[in-house]
Amino acid sequence: MKPAPILFQIGGLALLIAVAVQAISVAVVLMTPPPAPPRMSPATMRDALVDASIAQAQGWRRTFSDRAPFASSPGTGGMIAASIATDLNRQVEDVRVRTAQVTGAGDGYTSVSVMSRRIDAWGVGFSLGPATADKIDVDRLTAAVTLLPQFTLPAFEAALRGEDGRWVVVGPPDHQWLRWLLRLGLMLSLSLLVLGPLVWWAARRLTLPVRALADAAGRANLGARDAAFPAAGPREVIAVAEALTAMRDRLTAQVDERMRILAAVAHDLRTPLTGLRLRAETAPPGERDRMAADIARMEGMIADVLAFSTASQRLAQAQVFDLELLCVECADDAGARGGLVNRHALASALIQADPSRVRRVIVNLIDNAVRYAGAVDLSLEVHGGRAFVSVADRGPGLSAEQIDAAFKPFYRLEPSRNQYTGGVGLGLTIARDLARADGGEVILALRDGGGLNATVAYPIVRKSAAMTN
Repeated sequence: MKPAPILFQIGGLALLIAVAVQAISVAVVLMTPPPAPPRMSPATMRDALVDASIAQAQGWRRTFSDRAPFASSPGTGGMIAASIATDLNRQVEDVRVRTAQVTGAGDGYTSVSVMSRRIDAWGVGFSLGPATADKIDVDRLTAAVTLLPQFTLPAFEAALRGEDGRWVVVGPPDHQWLRWLLRLGLMLSLSLLVLGPLVWWAARRLTLPVRALADAAGRANLGARDAAFPAAGPREVIAVAEALTAMRDRLTAQVDERMRILAAVAHDLRTPLTGLRLRAETAPPGERDRMAADIARMEGMIADVLAFSTASQRLAQAQVFDLELLCVECADDAGARGGLVNRHALASALIQADPSRVRRVIVNLIDNAVRYAGAVDLSLEVHGGRAFVSVADRGPGLSAEQIDAAFKPFYRLEPSRNQYTGGVGLGLTIARDLARADGGEVILALRDGGGLNATVAYPIVRKSAAMTN
């Protein structure tokens, strides 16, 4: 089964998250509905103004103020304040009631017939007397109705001035909505805990193949002929991996073709050099020595070109061996050729590579250092899962521009091309290509105090893994 495209995966994830968010929102609303606006009885409010235990039993807020906290609301507020003042035998100015906006209150008086029907529905008898339309009778009816326990209004506040001039203020609790908001925040936090791992898993599932492809592209080189880009993940990532693998194969084929041409030309040059060597034997003694030196130099250049053309094409004979022993052999061989190699801190390091290729890398670095500086400091350290062979010298060193260009083919660090400095500028190029073929890397850096430090790094293997090979 082919993997789904990134578009479908992202779209499906977004749809899933949208559905989950909607489901959680509905669940939050159903499980934690907002609190209904509380209703309060003017009769209970009257008692709470006088008795603190009543306010505490109702869960109402009861505070004190040295001055009038508010004015009575017009309409309903003034009507309730007048009713409470009348029942408590207090002046109307001693009672303040602040209500929310209540429709239908008008000028504060309610229809007598409406009041009468509500009283009859509550089963409370009340007689108005002969003058039912008189304002006094309406006030009596209003006071009687508003102070009935059955009569409630949306939450309001009331204040009563005491004998000492301080005001007692009673109102609904302040923390009711706060508790609901806390419950709502808790539910939303739980939803984030549920959705967070899902989003993280989906994002990681989408990005891991891309990251693996990017890492493989960063490690890719033309010498790694058997390594393919990881083709896993969404369809687009697989297509990119296959395209990169095909591109790498095409470039490798083109490079191989040019290297074959270069190797063929270098190989064919050996035939006329053989003829020149034979003719040099018949030359006068002084000329014969100079011709032999030139021919030897040309043969060395041809050998370097052939080595460069076949470096990345040579099949690896990888095996696990101790890099320390190889460094000792390379140092001894360089000393036998007249080079001065000082060995420092050679640690034991097991690597899996082609010994002949690793030997060629170290020998190239030592020969370059001896050619320009005469003496070499060789060391081997292990840290971070890699073995670092350092070839340091006290030669003239390089500039930053030369360090960047030193690995270019046919680039010579000594531009005069003097025959005694030798080479055609392929030593470092060959060393780097051979090191990369075994998973290593060659690094050039300026040495403290002057000179150059050439380091080749190889990944080490564990002793347990070495024993299984």
